[in-house]
Amino acid sequence: MKLDIFCKILAPFRETVEVKVGDTVHVEGEKHLDTWVISKEAGYFVVSPDHLISGTSIANSIRCMRRAVLNERFKACEKGTRQMLVGTLVHEIFQKAAMSNRFTQKALEEITSQTIYAPKYLGEM
Repeated sequence: MKLDIFCKILAPFRETVEVKVGDTVHVEGEKHLDTWVISKEAGYFVVSPDHLISGTSIANSIRCMRRAVLNERFKACEKGTRQMLVGTLVHEIFQKAAMSNRFTQKALEEITSQTIYAPKYLGEM
């Protein structure tokens, strides 16, 4: 749902948030009459909430924002390690099991087999 709202961003956040007319934002804060207030005491403000950024990328940006951006843009070009592949497979297997609420031995073996033989992982093995 799109709404036109007025949001007052208080210091120190107002110096770091770049928002233009037409940007999609997600606002969590305190509402005072017709104004949303975001401060260090309450609330947060997310610009472009449809773009997912990993926690690792955020942590990496503390030292070098350019490096974090470049890693996100070019991660498809880099070859992953065996540990990364195993971690990704385990995560996907657990996610599929949790979403289907299937945790029996047989179900987990079936989900594991389907996941491991998926075309997107065969090339990395």
